[in-house]
Parts: sequence; structure tokens; C-alpha cells
Amino acid sequence: MNNKNVHDDLLAKILDRMVEKAAELKIRGVAVVGVYKKEQSLISRAQVCGLAFNEGYNMIGIAYAKLAEMCHKLSDSGSHGQPILHGEYGYVGGSIKQAGQICFVAAFRGGSGPDDLAVSRYGLEIV
Repeated sequence: MNNKNVHDDLLAKILDRMVEKAAELKIRGVAVVGVYKKEQSLISRAQVCGLAFNEGYNMIGIAYAKLAEMCHKLSDSGSHGQPILHGEYGYVGGSIKQAGQICFVAAFRGGSGPDDLAVSRYGLEIV
């Protein structure tokens, strides 16, 4: 099995875990996951967990903003002490795990920042 298939399978499993954790916490929103090869590529997948848009909020856009911030800063989204670029908003709720030149990133939008982070970290526990 090549790396692409291994990464696709792992991303699907991470998403499944995130959906499970969001249901446990009784929050609805959007889960996104990705494998980021530094400065080369980002392969991502998303899953709507009952709510994509709500009262003026684009859950998909916010979840992907968290993912993009982590690819740039190589730290959890919302980490303080680093400058925020245009397109980054400093939202808490994304988590990252690095493995050499590859990073696995997961973000959730739908609950509070700490709940979103708990969902993301739960997903990445299998990495």
C-alpha cells in the first residue's frame, strides 16, 4: 500500500473519531483533517457533523482557517505569541502532530474553543 492510501485511511479514521467525540460532547459543526508535507502539499478531508452554517457563521470556513494557521505556525491553532497573517484568525480548536516532514492536522468548529480542541486532539490520538 502506498503512502497516499495509508494517509487516506488514517485521515478517514481520524475523522471518524472526531465525529464520535463531537457526538459525545453533544456539539454539531464541521471536522477537518489533513496531512501536510511542509511547503509541498496539503491533502485534507472534511465531515459535516450536523451543522455547516449557523447564524452568520460558516463552520467549514472557520475549521479550514484553523487548519491553515497550523500549517503555517506548526503549532495548535490559537497559539499565542506568534504574529497572525491575513487569513488567520487565531481561533482555538485545531491540533497538530508532527512526524518528520509530515504533519497531521485536525480542527473542529462547532463548540467552544476548548471543546473543539478536545475533539481535534481525540481524533489525532491514533497518529
